[in-house]
Amino acid sequence: MIHCLTECLSKTLQVFATPICLEYLALFYVLSAVALPLSHRLFNRSRIAWFAASRLLGLSSLTYLAWFLGHNGRALTAERGADASGGFLRGLSTWIGLDGLGIVPYRAWTLYALLAAGAILSAWAYVRWGGEIAARFRRRWKAIVSAEIVFLLVFAFGCMLRMYSDGIRNYEKPMDFAFLNSCIYTHELPPPDPWRYEGPINYYYGGYLQMATAAKMTAAAPEVAYNLSVALVFALTAFLSFALAYELAPRIRWALLGVATVALMGNLYAGVQIWQYATAAPLNRNLKIDWWAASRVIHDTPLGDKDYETINEFPFFSWFHADLHPHMMAVPFLLLYVAILLNLLKARRAGLSGLGRGGWKWARLVFMAWALGSLAMINGFDFIVAIPLLAAVLLVREWWKAHGRIGAWAPNLLLVSAVALIGATWGAWRLRAMLATAYSPDAAPWTAALGLLTPLLGLGALAAAVACGATWRGKARPTFPLATAGLEWVLIVFVAVVLVAPFFLNYHAPLATRPLSRPHSGASVAEAVLSHFQRDALIGISQFRSGPAEYLTMWGTHLYVLAVYVFVSLLPLVRRLAPEKRLFAWCAVAAVWLGCFVWEGTAIAATLMSLLLLAPVGFVVQRKTPARVAAFVLITICILILLCCEHFYIRDVYGRGLQRMNTLFKFFFASWVLIGLTIPFCLRFIARSPDLAAWKRHVLVLGALALIAAAMVYPTSVTCLRIRRYLPSVSGPPDLDGMRYLKREQPGDWAAIQWLRSHTSSGEVVLEAPGERGYTYHGRIAEHTPLRAVLGWAGHESIWRGEYPVTIVRDAKKMYSSLDMGEVESLLEKHGVDYVYVGRLEKQEFPPAALAKFRKTLPIAYEDSTHGVIIYTTQRAATERP
Repeated sequence: MIHCLTECLSKTLQVFATPICLEYLALFYVLSAVALPLSHRLFNRSRIAWFAASRLLGLSSLTYLAWFLGHNGRALTAERGADASGGFLRGLSTWIGLDGLGIVPYRAWTLYALLAAGAILSAWAYVRWGGEIAARFRRRWKAIVSAEIVFLLVFAFGCMLRMYSDGIRNYEKPMDFAFLNSCIYTHELPPPDPWRYEGPINYYYGGYLQMATAAKMTAAAPEVAYNLSVALVFALTAFLSFALAYELAPRIRWALLGVATVALMGNLYAGVQIWQYATAAPLNRNLKIDWWAASRVIHDTPLGDKDYETINEFPFFSWFHADLHPHMMAVPFLLLYVAILLNLLKARRAGLSGLGRGGWKWARLVFMAWALGSLAMINGFDFIVAIPLLAAVLLVREWWKAHGRIGAWAPNLLLVSAVALIGATWGAWRLRAMLATAYSPDAAPWTAALGLLTPLLGLGALAAAVACGATWRGKARPTFPLATAGLEWVLIVFVAVVLVAPFFLNYHAPLATRPLSRPHSGASVAEAVLSHFQRDALIGISQFRSGPAEYLTMWGTHLYVLAVYVFVSLLPLVRRLAPEKRLFAWCAVAAVWLGCFVWEGTAIAATLMSLLLLAPVGFVVQRKTPARVAAFVLITICILILLCCEHFYIRDVYGRGLQRMNTLFKFFFASWVLIGLTIPFCLRFIARSPDLAAWKRHVLVLGALALIAAAMVYPTSVTCLRIRRYLPSVSGPPDLDGMRYLKREQPGDWAAIQWLRSHTSSGEVVLEAPGERGYTYHGRIAEHTPLRAVLGWAGHESIWRGEYPVTIVRDAKKMYSSLDMGEVESLLEKHGVDYVYVGRLEKQEFPPAALAKFRKTLPIAYEDSTHGVIIYTTQRAATERP
């Protein structure tokens, strides 16, 4: 093992000799330097989060400006058509700039021009605030240098993992690469869907756009940019994890532990597997860690006689597996959002005045809203998590600044509750009407979004006026903390929606409503109560519950730390009681768990509910600090999310047996990140608790460290396994070219792709063999080139758009298989085909006589007789090409 780790370190350090890696690092240091003064002013109360945030803020703000200036939603309106009311609303939104400006192309020179403008402003800011920036750096230089070392090492480690992989292939990588390619090659926004000949990407494309910005500015080949993007997201996660853990527990050792608990450690599956091998009789010496099974720990069973897997990814699995998916790219931005909220909690005043004075107050509010809205573009599930997280921070902050007086909430509790009830009822009715419109065959997709957005804009404007009036210059009375927090929340969400309105106006979620299922026989009290609220809804009541052994394999480390932290936080309250009453207090705690078990029906759900009920009790008796308030909010929200995942699921297209698969996947992933941030703080709190004897504190902390060490077995073992299994004689020398496998295994397609990259442009359409399901070789031409396929993976298109493209699949097959060239030409014109691709895959799926018809009627644009690849060009392409 020591030899393997040494070898891993040496191969990691070799990355710094790779020119493209150094070029990427240089770009990000320039972007960070330009954004540093702005980050210094926005994060005015942080220790080192201001410095770490600048690394992501530079790229994200540059991408956002290019996106808003280049987004042209008006072109989509012309393509899709609109009714009279929709056209009026669309015109109004365009007039006030909610649909993007569409005035500059999304090209490298645009990005460099925006960077130059930012550099000029940054130079002025350095002149004005350079002394303050230098002083902040001097105060925390050890932590900042440590964070930089973490960033560089993790980036190099991530690049090394990609160098020793088998390329951009298998699972979801072709889809992710297709989206990244579309964003890299396009000059118009929103980016076109690479696997469907019409319409933009109907997915969370914000992360792909940020990675495409870096690729455009460095001129990196897409197959290299993909691998660099995975390493970059990994490094940014570690960088921000270090900074935030340091904010909560200001010691470098605790910050390094935060990097481990968020970005590096796995679940306990590998440790359990080693234990099983070690205790097996006879002893099995051929130990092999199943890296894939660690992400499929929790199984939903029974349903009939079939066992259903759920997805239980954790961050290191995502870095290792390297699907460049939205849930992975959103992690650094979620950490940035937490840093913003932590900076807000450190304010000395309540209301909007806590954001500062003058123009910077409004700048911080817009920045907070921008970060929230950007999460919706990068990963909608994190946006769902961020909204209640914001509400919880604002509520606790207002209550805390009102000196924790519960009675201060009473005067307006009834009024706010009534308004919330009316608003929720109206919102539910409007949402159902919106969905009915969205899935009407004759309705434009954006009409539904406008149906929700238009009244939200009006309510938001009203709430903004009230909130500004109530909190102007700190004049809000402390007797209205609940109303103040609610109005602030509405204001921030409203501004967030406005800032990313172009995305919302051209995106509809592929969800549908169905009646909620009835509770199964033997249902718990909670399920029986929930069954009385059955409606047509986007959220269903799950028929499954997680098994204790499987759940602890996934969450055992986190639950141990949280349970011990809650236990220790209750000690001051128990210590205040008379000695004879302390036993009754602990019996009451046990009774809470027992009551939750009777209510919930399972041990896992009962444990989560007990933690949810007891954590506020321990928090109330603690001395309030920003770190403790932040940890309490993060822990409470995450426990609530985990508890909801045991009862509910978001309705999607995966079916009855897989009802919890995507829900657990996305919400578990975000919860892992947020709870991981709090683990160093919790262990530091336990280690310094005056209510426990020293040996007890040591035992509890060592128990947590032992579990973390067991969780670190996974990343250590799978990394060594990948390095040892890599065969240079078969795969070639390690590099970042994610297409090297294609050159080796499909040389005909590889050569044709190189030709298409240099002779075609974004928006042109290619006909290639359609894939009726995912995870196949279909769609490979549109995946690797600027072209759009008539259809790529039909199954994934149905997931993104809510309906299976039956007609397009039939037409794509007919264009290849039909012998009637008149019919074929009509279909080519209908789907706007510019090129017809005939390679080995097409020759396997369609008869030779049918493919021969193209040679008789269409001009040949490219032919490789050695590998049997022909690319035909249509009359449409010939007439439109300059």
